[in-house]
Amino acid sequence: MFLSALYHLYINSILSLVQIACIKVAVPRMACQVVDRAIQVHGAEGLCQDSLLGHFYSWARALRIADGPDEVHLETIAKEELRPKANL
Repeated sequence: MFLSALYHLYINSILSLVQIACIKVAVPRMACQVVDRAIQVHGAEGLCQDSLLGHFYSWARALRIADGPDEVHLETIAKEELRPKANL
């Protein structure tokens, strides 16, 4: 998906905006899910200060917040999907 978005960005396609918005939603969510599952596997040890998983989770969550709310990116995707296509 990332390489496809780069290609469409290179050729100035509007499709790149949708793909970039999809990446901005999917990647931080996946990072949080991966770290959360690792914490679940390690149990209470995953949250202690001796483990890096707590720090990883806080950084993954900060990544979701810093890039902007998911709702903004989802709104961008929805607008482009619902926009009437001129070529049809």
